Amino acid sequence: MGVSQSAFAKLIGVSLRTLQDWELGRRHPTGAAQTLLRVASQHPEALRDLQPA
Repeated sequence: MGVSQSAFAKLIGVSLRTLQDWELGRRHPTGAAQTLLRVASQHPEALRDLQPA
């Protein structure tokens, strides 16, 4: 998407640490977060108009 981890974490409403843990495989997203990440992965343009929470 071309944004920093910090900006992406803020955009999807999670802490930077949580996002880093997901990326490192220490934790796994569930529920709505998992769905949002799937959408972001397959259709990054869908997140361009979102504003951080």
